[in-house]
Amino acid sequence: MPVNALFSFLIKKRLQQIELFRTHPHQAQFEVFLNLIRSARYTEWGRQYGYDDIKTTDQFRERVPLQDYEAVKPYVARLRSGEQNLLWPTDTKWFAKSSGTTNDRSKFIPVTRESLEDCHYKGGKDLIALHYEMNPASKLYACMNMVVGGSSAIEHLRTDSYSGDLSAIIIRNLPFWVELKRTPSIEVALLENWEEKIEQMARATLREDVSGIVGVPSWTLIILRRILEITGKQHMLEVWPNLELFMHGGVSFRPYREQYAALFPGNTVNYLESYNASEGFFGITDQKGSNDLLLMLDYGIFFEFVPMHELHREQPRTLLLHEVEVGQQYAIVISTNAGLWRYMPGDTVRFTSTDPFRIQVSGRTRSFINAFGEELIVENADRGIEAACLGTDAVVSEYTAGPVYMDGTGQGGHEWAIEFEREPADMEHFVSVLDRTLRELNSDYDAKRRGDRVLARPPCAQPALRHIPPMDEGAQQTRRPEQGAPLGERPQLVGAIVAGDRGMMRGLLLSYCSALMAMSVSGQAAQDSMSITGAFDQFTTDELGNVYAVRGDVLELYNVKGELMQRNSLKTFGRIGSIDAFYSLKPMVFAQEQGQLAVLDNTLAVQGSVIDLPRNGFAQVTLVCASVQNSFWFFDQKELSLIRVDAQLRPQANTGRLDQLIGHAPMPTQMIERDNWLYVNDPANGILVFDLFGTYAKTIPITGAKSFEVRGEHIHFFKDGSFSIFDMRAFTFTDIVNAGDPDVIDVRMEHGVAYMRFPSGIVIRDLARK
Repeated sequence: MPVNALFSFLIKKRLQQIELFRTHPHQAQFEVFLNLIRSARYTEWGRQYGYDDIKTTDQFRERVPLQDYEAVKPYVARLRSGEQNLLWPTDTKWFAKSSGTTNDRSKFIPVTRESLEDCHYKGGKDLIALHYEMNPASKLYACMNMVVGGSSAIEHLRTDSYSGDLSAIIIRNLPFWVELKRTPSIEVALLENWEEKIEQMARATLREDVSGIVGVPSWTLIILRRILEITGKQHMLEVWPNLELFMHGGVSFRPYREQYAALFPGNTVNYLESYNASEGFFGITDQKGSNDLLLMLDYGIFFEFVPMHELHREQPRTLLLHEVEVGQQYAIVISTNAGLWRYMPGDTVRFTSTDPFRIQVSGRTRSFINAFGEELIVENADRGIEAACLGTDAVVSEYTAGPVYMDGTGQGGHEWAIEFEREPADMEHFVSVLDRTLRELNSDYDAKRRGDRVLARPPCAQPALRHIPPMDEGAQQTRRPEQGAPLGERPQLVGAIVAGDRGMMRGLLLSYCSALMAMSVSGQAAQDSMSITGAFDQFTTDELGNVYAVRGDVLELYNVKGELMQRNSLKTFGRIGSIDAFYSLKPMVFAQEQGQLAVLDNTLAVQGSVIDLPRNGFAQVTLVCASVQNSFWFFDQKELSLIRVDAQLRPQANTGRLDQLIGHAPMPTQMIERDNWLYVNDPANGILVFDLFGTYAKTIPITGAKSFEVRGEHIHFFKDGSFSIFDMRAFTFTDIVNAGDPDVIDVRMEHGVAYMRFPSGIVIRDLARK
């Protein structure tokens, strides 16, 4: 029997199992649920929540709280250090490095052998099985298949464990029958340098007989265009005449549909979309020409769904499959065979069918605009942009949007930043079609737009719709889509993301324009700094670049342009001794003299009550910083120890006496927790590092630092008038800013912007414009 015919026969056997959960979805999910509970009952997590006597899904939902990555992160840290049987009974050796949360640059998602084989690999096989179901005459396995993976950088943790991009983990563990027909070679697929990888992938595959492509649309497009440049062909079917399948996922395909139609003319190529992530494989297109995804119910994932109106409650109510409704938006909740329990990955879906269960990915729980009750989600924005392009013969490469809040005029609106590959013939008509489509798709948006009373028509008074010129062809080749930015200096607008925070939007536009200015060769001088006037005692910044400046008991919040946004005088709190604003929605202030601690909201108002530390048994606390899961770290001067407490001030970890632990009595001036590590600045000896359990790890040889901050694998610090960076991997120092002024008091840096405090105020300087 020919290889393709044998492969076709074997892969179609899986279709019978798919049909089984199509017709018996609730039974399939309950079997998954029972298997998960039974498998994990003797893990640390299972014992904590009494999995041994959980019999029903209601008991499960009552006992186990919903989780996000911040809740799971301490377990991940322990797993990465070698502990086992915490979340799942079998060894957890792999960790998929995923895009970060608000608090971290990266997430490390556990990947077990079960999740790899019964979820991720199963999803890949089912994509092919469903393609054969739709195309019985397929010859997919008679030719080669190009697999376009993501970042291949591998961080080794132990001899038998590593973390890296999920695609790198998958490629390193592929079964032999996939390897036989995969191109390019694993050496090329796992190249870390992106420019080299794109070039080598293009040259390694252009002479192959490729019948299928697997990849993210955005940068698969770059490779295909590079192949056309090398070969001089007009479209990809001239290069690969037997091409019949493009399996894509990761981002919305809407913005890329026209560009791929030009690459693959005619209707010979089948487009199959998958909904997969580091956390699991969730859905696949099972109907030709459809945008709906069949929810895959036998991959070792138990699904729950949170209605959107429940999302911001402390413990939202979840629904099971028999309770969901067609047309409604839900945040997805998963329990998996990788040991994620009632975990919210952050995606929202809309059900298009309940017989069988089909969905469309509608956005992210944090990627929508709801400044005026309009609930504009990413899916709405995608379809609006698509309609505007079709109506004006335009092609959009990337876009983003954010709210413009109401001012004295009483109107608010949306600000759109759009990068056109082909500009619309009529920009005014483009805006009209975009606005009309959004009103047709979203009744809440339409209601707010009526009469322009609440929500003005885009563009707003700024004007709000900003046209960003496209890259030249050379720059197009340097994009790094999996990180949402190019490899070169020119920034790329984040495709298919709606920014619900205007600060994010402003920061994006500012960084975009700053980089363009830096690349300009006109020689024109640009205004490269802004000032905040005032004799401040101290200041800090958050991850958005906002400035928190302290004068006595007064706290002021400024944006990256130096504009005052909020001000609060904490008269009853006392003189603010320190502020931790890394969690921008929950800045924390500490008054050492009074021993008072408070968590604020984004308006600088106190959340809950001020915490009186002496009354709670902590009389000698001199330093405080925020920790994960609403916890805090204290430095007890009397006991010379570091203590981690929860929100109710119950001790969670204690280092014991530091003088006995490290051999000297430290005199710390600042401490920060980042990525599950506590960093304590002891200027005379260096920066001490501890894990979440108070275990001493090492001392980083940075002495005499006045202030410091941790950014991934780097420590930024200010010392003797200079701002420097220490690379914790390479153990190298780099001077970034030499203030050259004896009056400079402190320096910080966020996203290429330097913040310098002087006796008379704070100067904000965009280094890209120097």
